[in-house]
Amino acid sequence: MRAFVVAMVLVGARVGWAADAAYVGTWSLKQNPSVASDAPATLTITAKGSDGVTVTFVEDRRTCTAKFDGKDHPATSPKEPGDWTCVVAKKGPTAIEVRWKKDGQIMAISTFKASTDRRTLTYVIGSYTSVETTTVVYDRK
Repeated sequence: MRAFVVAMVLVGARVGWAADAAYVGTWSLKQNPSVASDAPATLTITAKGSDGVTVTFVEDRRTCTAKFDGKDHPATSPKEPGDWTCVVAKKGPTAIEVRWKKDGQIMAISTFKASTDRRTLTYVIGSYTSVETTTVVYDRK
């Protein structure tokens, strides 16, 4: 019986990890006139069990639902037809990285990092072939 209780506590801790992650939530673009960006106004990151997330750019209807398994998962967007996939990786307790692929080739890398107080989310996107990046900040809704 004691082993069963310990096992259930460990499973519960594992299941709760993604749901409690600092980056999970609904985020609203923080307006900054000095940064030119076509970033969507609303971003949601939802836990999918203990081992995955769904990242949605609400206005663009661009979505990636993936496990933290290093494998390609389908990505959808009405603005970007074709064979798009995404790979999601944890970058510590406050961040994730999404690699966006088209026809198997990495096209962009996004990093989503929550602040320690969980009030803001910094989104950095860069082309795989360039060192230039764009950084925008979101506030938690």
